[in-house]
Amino acid sequence: MMNRIATFFSVVFHPIFMLLWYLLYLYLASDVNFGASFYSVIVLFSAIIPIVAILIGHATKIISSYQMQERKDRYFIYAITIISYFVILYYMWYVDGFSFMHPLSKIIFGGTISLILVSIINFFWKISIHMSGAGALFASFILTMGSCGLVRITELVVCVAIASVVGWARMQLDSHTLSQVISGWFVGLCPQLLLYVLF
Repeated sequence: MMNRIATFFSVVFHPIFMLLWYLLYLYLASDVNFGASFYSVIVLFSAIIPIVAILIGHATKIISSYQMQERKDRYFIYAITIISYFVILYYMWYVDGFSFMHPLSKIIFGGTISLILVSIINFFWKISIHMSGAGALFASFILTMGSCGLVRITELVVCVAIASVVGWARMQLDSHTLSQVISGWFVGLCPQLLLYVLF
């Protein structure tokens, strides 16, 4: 029973969906609307293409399981996802006219840096990409609040709750240790905060 619950949270808060959850929150809570073409690009390159890559990777035996428990299973998906995020950034900066200083640019660029760091670390040590996504989600709200000059405690508490549930789920499923979970969270958190401080 507990493993089923852990699997449910691992799927719902999979890193592939974190950017979508954040943008959905912005759309529903603040009436921010970036336009249909922007959302289409985000959905395609942040979610659909990585999911298709996982399915193809499993079908062609590039990855041994959908859970990608082994470090070697993750290289292919990381590479596809990083390329997809660079495509998103290209679209934002050169097609849709976002500036680098726009908060969403920093959020997605910071997420891309987190992906690259996780990929590099994965060559030497298994780190939690789920927790990296949770850390990036938390950082996204901090960056957004800092840019708007607002402090919304409820959202931060929810982000911490999500990170706690995801961390528990990954350990419950024996996918990661506590140190891998905590490290993943900080790898997701720090790049965005660093970009906010520097710019």
